[in-house]
Amino acid sequence: MMKNYSLCKKEYSVLTILLLCALIFGCKKYYDPPAVFEKQEIVSVKKRKVLLIGIDGATGEDMKKIMPPVISSILPNSKYSWQSRSDAPVSDAGTWKNIMTGIATIHNIQDSTFIVPESASEHDAVVEYPSFIERLQATPKMRYSVAISPWQSLVDRLLLYADEPIAVNNDAAAADTAVKKIGISKADLVVVNFNQVNQAGLKYGYSADVPEYKTAVTQVDTYIGKLLDALKARKTYANEEWLVVITSNHGGINKGFTSQTERERNSFNLYYNPAFKKVEIDNMPLTDGFLFPAAKAVTDVKAVLASANAALYDIGTTGDKTMQLKVQVKSTGGASAHAVILSKLNASYGTVNGWEFMVELSATATRRFRVVMGYNSSTLIYVYAPANFDLNKWYAITLKIYTDAGKRMAVLYVDGVPGAAVDITGRNIGTVPYDLILGNINSAVSTSSYAVNDIAIYNKALSDDEIKSFTCSDGIKTTDPSYANLIGYWPCKQVNGTKLLNQAPGAIGKDLILGGNGGSWTPLEKTVCNATAPSGNTIMAVSNSDIASQIIYWFGVNINDSWKLNGKSWLKLYEVEFYK
Repeated sequence: MMKNYSLCKKEYSVLTILLLCALIFGCKKYYDPPAVFEKQEIVSVKKRKVLLIGIDGATGEDMKKIMPPVISSILPNSKYSWQSRSDAPVSDAGTWKNIMTGIATIHNIQDSTFIVPESASEHDAVVEYPSFIERLQATPKMRYSVAISPWQSLVDRLLLYADEPIAVNNDAAAADTAVKKIGISKADLVVVNFNQVNQAGLKYGYSADVPEYKTAVTQVDTYIGKLLDALKARKTYANEEWLVVITSNHGGINKGFTSQTERERNSFNLYYNPAFKKVEIDNMPLTDGFLFPAAKAVTDVKAVLASANAALYDIGTTGDKTMQLKVQVKSTGGASAHAVILSKLNASYGTVNGWEFMVELSATATRRFRVVMGYNSSTLIYVYAPANFDLNKWYAITLKIYTDAGKRMAVLYVDGVPGAAVDITGRNIGTVPYDLILGNINSAVSTSSYAVNDIAIYNKALSDDEIKSFTCSDGIKTTDPSYANLIGYWPCKQVNGTKLLNQAPGAIGKDLILGGNGGSWTPLEKTVCNATAPSGNTIMAVSNSDIASQIIYWFGVNINDSWKLNGKSWLKLYEVEFYK
């Protein structure tokens, strides 16, 4: 039988209608605005690109003096320094290797073959250091690169990894070719090398006062103007962010650039972008030294003068002597982890015969310098510095052996300030033939890292004034009052090679021979005792080693610590100017 639900349906329908009516007439009415469909704003990210211009042989101070018009016109939107430093030892090939890789000195490139000489790799595998072009090609950030130079070897040996490595006949052809290639829409990186300034310097002299040199600079400046015009003429320029880097690979003096003077290493660095605000940078005063890394084994780096040639540096039983060196300790080991810096002895502990300069670390990890001396006895003589020292700061350390009222005394100075004198009368210190060693020794493998330079030994006791002046000196000079008494002098500043050359009169050939693993020639901030009034410019350590890091940073690529680049990407300090 079919059931009839019609009545129920009618009842619920009437009730529902009544409720709806109550709601409709009992609620307040509000304006219902029409729907608005907002158009989504698309933020356009500008494409990062780089133009690198390298001017061979343009000395920084000469560029500042000449002040060519095109370069001058972009300074208001540039971060720049006329006091930058090139790689060392200075060579055309080595300095370009440094610019393209961000690796200084240890690349061992010295001539236009761009090949590491056999003598530099006799015991170790040759390490290849990729250029920033190769590193960027391994990322999606840089797709197409062009490199142009009138130097065929540079193109064939170093710039060959560019998508278009192009050798041309001269600077004019380099400029014309660059203008065309900059116009290619897909170009992300353009490297252009000009060399007529270097040619003018070699032929006529590296100086702003030499007309031919100045003319070469202004001619290249004209070429740079054409390149900048070509950038701005790109159809996509408004949607791009170009970093323009202008630099020189090295400077020069007279008619050369290979004698390793500061002027020959004086390059310039300029980084231009329309969003940049002007910053002129004065370079920190730098000095060279040899850096000993924290040793892990007796096979790690040390510099040795064999005992057969080292007797001159014994302390012995009688006579006066002065030993000096400058040290910057970069890191130390844990508590009581002492480190040997310079020594001539059989062992650091036990029955000791000889002497050693050391870093002493106390149980509370405070640091101070000391000299330890032994005379074939387990009883050691300790001569201490007057105070503790800090890391990453240069100190001038002097041990003076002198005679006073019939007694033989030893005192250790730091920056001209003496510690307590110690009586060593009658002690026969170090007359057994042992090597003179800079660095770790077998009985005390160092866990400290330190840089050294200006090691000097005299056969007399220097005056307190002479010792104090050593603190602020820039090496030993032939005009120094005790130069004739200098029996050993290792400046440690020749920036390459396998020897620390002895430049004392009468001691030529008594060089410290480098051996073992690690170690490097390193530019470090110099101690400045009588600073001139500040120029008002930013002060920062700048060098050509920075260029690769700056370019990699501009493309938005993170720098891997394993690359061990020597430079830094300091443009990031100014991101507020160009990140909007």
